[in-house]
Amino acid sequence: MNLVKKEISYFFNSAEEAGAVKIGTLGNRFLISLNSPIHIPQGAVYATLHVPSSKVWNNSPNISEQIGNNKMYFSYDGLNYVITIPDGLYGVADLDSLFGIFFTNNGLPSDLFELGSNDSTQKVIFTFNYENIILDFTPADSCKDVLGFDSQTFGPFGPPVPSIQSAPNEAAFNRVVGYYIKSTLLSGGIPQNKTSNGIIAEVPITAPVGSLINYQPRNPIKSDATELIGNSKQTFQFALVDQLERDVSTANEEFQVTVVITYFMKV
Repeated sequence: MNLVKKEISYFFNSAEEAGAVKIGTLGNRFLISLNSPIHIPQGAVYATLHVPSSKVWNNSPNISEQIGNNKMYFSYDGLNYVITIPDGLYGVADLDSLFGIFFTNNGLPSDLFELGSNDSTQKVIFTFNYENIILDFTPADSCKDVLGFDSQTFGPFGPPVPSIQSAPNEAAFNRVVGYYIKSTLLSGGIPQNKTSNGIIAEVPITAPVGSLINYQPRNPIKSDATELIGNSKQTFQFALVDQLERDVSTANEEFQVTVVITYFMKV
């Protein structure tokens, strides 16, 4: 018995201009309805699906209203303040700059407290340049997870000032360390540990923040697509998620995925 290899290739794009239907408000899920369904003949012996390329923007926020960690609460000299942090992908220097702007705009000392980092311990360092400052991480929407705090208050410190204090836990700015692309094209896909939830590709973060990840693996992982043999697929979904399969925001940017289905016919 001889087998002939056949392939079907598709480009899929989350843009509505390309015919996608967005699902939800994060931009990471879309639905496609093809004019002609994907069909693998009943006589096919075996089928696989793989993703030879994908394009994803590295801009999924680590602080946002949707995540629920976009507030910084503190008091100074008995007065309470709340900094609302715009949705974004932040590092220590970014937050330090944002806080400094808030201090200046609200008539506070521009260097009220400062953020730094200890790369050896992966912890955030606070420099309190004035007395009577208390940070409050007890509200549920505080940015305690990113900065490495439990649900707690922190301070006051001094005299003397400046007083340099370390966060109790490691910082967690790396909320997203990689992406998965999922699809309802397959019921199984590539398993993560014990479960298979439709993952068809991994997209490592290989580009700087705010840049396009143009991922083309040398040896893309193949998924068993035998379930497509003799079954047509016309309408299905794609989703971009993080390493824990949590939904991520695309910050209004589109993502693209190339899908190749391979099957073999007897001759």
